[in-house]
Amino acid sequence: MATVHVADPQGARVVGASVTVQQTSKDFPLGSAIASTILGNEAYQKWFVDRFNAAVFEDELKWYSTEPMSGLLRFDVPDQMLAFVRSHRVMVRGHNIFWENQEATPRWVKNLTADDLLRRRRERPDPEPHDPRLGPNASMEFFSVAQEADPLATLFMNEFNVIETCDDPFSTVDTYVEKLKELREGGAVLEGIGLQGHFSKPNIPLMRGILDKLATLGMPIWFTEVDISNKVDAQTQAAYLEQNLPVGDVVDRLLNEWRTLQAAGPTDAHGAYSFSGFLGEYVVTVSYNNRTTQAMFSLSPGDETRHINIQI
Repeated sequence: MATVHVADPQGARVVGASVTVQQTSKDFPLGSAIASTILGNEAYQKWFVDRFNAAVFEDELKWYSTEPMSGLLRFDVPDQMLAFVRSHRVMVRGHNIFWENQEATPRWVKNLTADDLLRRRRERPDPEPHDPRLGPNASMEFFSVAQEADPLATLFMNEFNVIETCDDPFSTVDTYVEKLKELREGGAVLEGIGLQGHFSKPNIPLMRGILDKLATLGMPIWFTEVDISNKVDAQTQAAYLEQNLPVGDVVDRLLNEWRTLQAAGPTDAHGAYSFSGFLGEYVVTVSYNNRTTQAMFSLSPGDETRHINIQI
């Protein structure tokens, strides 16, 4: 909730002033994966920046892309992508520091000894699949290395098959909660919970229950990926996604729902105009007796009403 108070230069309240409030940017991160094909593609770029305030790169920051051969580092493409999103004030979610999927390990890594592998991880904490050669404390070690490499990074634990289904005995919400607690109790700087959402058919009651249980940890929860299996037809995919986080035309409807398009009205007998808005940045325009003035303000998390004082 926010209230705009309008007064004249002498401090007297102004009744009947016209107030228009427009949201200019959103705080809630809603993003999309982007690929290197966005570079130089103006239509793709416009579609993306018109809609989203967060991004993740498809494969360009994964280890097999940044170091396809030992010692051959390739950051030219992700650097260009990073420059593009930063120029549009879009936040970027980085890729995994380590990853359990052995199939995503560069081939040359599989020939390293355990000592060589651990030494490389300490020297260069690139995105990497988790390797059993690193031992049972690998998770804690990598959180420590990542924190030392970039103390300002916001570190998440990210997992799949937690919210999609209860059929995977190796990836349940209870084991996920225990792992998160173990890391925090061990001193890991863990600041968020990631959930991949690779759905066949979303189970909404199950999703709500899992989110409620994860929320007891008191950390931000992000859907880091959301998609519907391509084994179902496009119409069914769209129908399922509308229950969850939509894509295509449904995304545009969601984006419009989750922002304050415009709020407008006259100041009341107290010279005030109140409105409810989504978190983010705003510009307010006040007009009265052929005079107009503007001001910028932000709505941040909290229960208290935000008060904006305008003199005209």
